[in-house]
Amino acid sequence: MAAGLKKISGFMIGLGLATPLVCLISTAALAGPREQAAQLFSRINTVPPSAATLDALAAKITAGDARGAAMDAINDPAGMFYNLTLKDAVSRWTTKDGSPRIDLNDYTATVIGMVRDDVPFNTALSADLVYIANAAKASGVPAYSLANNAHYQFLDKTAASLKDVLIQVKQSSGTTALPVDATAGLMTTRGFAEGFIKAGTNRAPAAFAFATFLCQDMNKLADTTRPDYHVRRDVTRVPGGDSAVFRNKCAGCHAGMDALAGAFAYYDVIEGTTADTDALAYTAGTVATKMNRNSDQFPDGYVTTDDSWANNWLIGQNAAIGWKGAAAGNGAKAFGTMLTATEAFSTCMAQRAVATMCLHQPTTNAELAAVTKIAASFAKDFNMKNAYADAAVVCTTP
Repeated sequence: MAAGLKKISGFMIGLGLATPLVCLISTAALAGPREQAAQLFSRINTVPPSAATLDALAAKITAGDARGAAMDAINDPAGMFYNLTLKDAVSRWTTKDGSPRIDLNDYTATVIGMVRDDVPFNTALSADLVYIANAAKASGVPAYSLANNAHYQFLDKTAASLKDVLIQVKQSSGTTALPVDATAGLMTTRGFAEGFIKAGTNRAPAAFAFATFLCQDMNKLADTTRPDYHVRRDVTRVPGGDSAVFRNKCAGCHAGMDALAGAFAYYDVIEGTTADTDALAYTAGTVATKMNRNSDQFPDGYVTTDDSWANNWLIGQNAAIGWKGAAAGNGAKAFGTMLTATEAFSTCMAQRAVATMCLHQPTTNAELAAVTKIAASFAKDFNMKNAYADAAVVCTTP
């Protein structure tokens, strides 16, 4: 080191000037297998590894098996990947503002269970499944119900190991069962209903399904070239007295969204005395009143009479989503199947995995390249655990 200079807190100080040390010595050159192992485990589990675990992970990385080390970290017996990292990430999917400050619910628990069990994630929006606690491993847990969240609040309060207690059951089983045809995976959990089906006009469940699972919000999807024959009566055609505003702005979202939202026509939430006692309700053949409310805004608008839906975004700018499924159908199950068949679904899930492990949305060339690579792999097996493991390696490789 040059005379008169000394290293202080990562800077070279001398002659009254400060030069970042990174300009002189590569940070990556200082990182070895143990440093990478420590960071890999911490990114996956949110907590540092034990000495023995660190040794084992470092040995795998030294042997060129960083992917294996990541999988070992995910499968760590303490289960912090599931109880902390994954729970925090998925809780954000269940709220309109993306906040993780929400009790555990059946939506979050079902994602956690599917990831743990390697359930193909392209069934996440269509399967007849939900994850609940095994009563034998969670003594005293209240029964699961679509009418309250007591089951999952108990797991939160008792700090239950989600890695160990969750089991898969059918949504169509039990005392609060949905008809098999009405089950649509995550979209027919009570947690999803509380977040997006409650109140409103049932446009939100369609909009947030796009945002969460295709990474496409309404601002991206808005396309004023699409026909507006499905826009409902509650949307005025002359906002502010100017019909051009509707055609050049409002129709951009509503032409597509209203045509798809019919998938949720038979679903509603019966509000309880508190949010924790709101109940998901499904009535086959009966359109929820809110679907056709405020009809006086434009009486000639579309009237929802069943749970049919149509995809008006197959052509135009939204063709880039990579549609492969049906162009029309009935109900939430068929709608969910269409979404998870898209190319955008695989890309979005890869993007979410990288964002979770890198602690920010992918922006660098390496991160964006990783999204592309992980998405291609995910599209073959739809395994989210593999996606998280691959992302963790990318985000911690020097």
